[in-house]
Amino acid sequence: NIIVIDIYAAREVNKFGITSDDLVEKIKEYNTNVVHISDYEEIYEYLKDKVTNEDIIITLGAGHVTKIAELLVNKHE
Repeated sequence: NIIVIDIYAAREVNKFGITSDDLVEKIKEYNTNVVHISDYEEIYEYLKDKVTNEDIIITLGAGHVTKIAELLVNKHE
């Protein structure tokens, strides 16, 4: 599963105007198992029944994307 969260400019300007939905549509050309979810709590809800102890979850991004891992670890205990 690929989850794309909101894209936002950190210190730079998004001069190409690419949105999260644009990214999802492009990824779908290669992998249809992709969704756009904006809220970290919603991402947790989406993953909680799909993730097993054998899975590897990679979070990549700026800002507070690490909160996804915190939610999965702390709420799953």
